[in-house]
Amino acid sequence: MRQNLYSAVFAAGITLVLTCLMIGVKLTSEGTQLKVVSATEAQWGWIFAGIALVFLSQLFRDQIGAATASIPRPDLAALMPQREKAAGSSPG
Repeated sequence: MRQNLYSAVFAAGITLVLTCLMIGVKLTSEGTQLKVVSATEAQWGWIFAGIALVFLSQLFRDQIGAATASIPRPDLAALMPQREKAAGSSPG
């Protein structure tokens, strides 16, 4: 659980930094000047809700994995094309 806590804090921190840079601040131009505009209260609410979701999903990832283990998953390896290899033949 301790390892999950470190991963959760790290993932939430990275999410905070990236969303603040991409969504939290915006540049607008008024005439010849650039102005920094912050996100609205509603946007900050969604940002913090997303950060909380990332934190909780990383913190409880073992329990989430155990709970969803019975859900059938597709065999993605079967979707990959098979390479035909000629035994003993050299390329070219």
